[in-house]
Amino acid sequence: MQVGFIGTGNIGTPMALQLINKAQKSAWQFPRFEADEYAAAFCYIAKDGRAGGARLTEGPHRHGDLAYRYDVWFENNSLMVKFNLTVSALNL
Repeated sequence: MQVGFIGTGNIGTPMALQLINKAQKSAWQFPRFEADEYAAAFCYIAKDGRAGGARLTEGPHRHGDLAYRYDVWFENNSLMVKFNLTVSALNL
């Protein structure tokens, strides 16, 4: 099973899930699923002709500022998404 990582620092869950779903139009048709190719399709959709905001990276270990993280994979003929929220504690 290939798992693709999508991290967003400033795109909340409803918008990110919409973009993940829209990426299906620019990726291989299921049941073919390649994690890196799906991540590229997500970046293509998320950028929507704008600079910045979406990029391919090596994974979550390369980022210290991710508020939202999504693991995306294909299983049982369905696109699966696991949502992870990072909450930081502040010392006041």
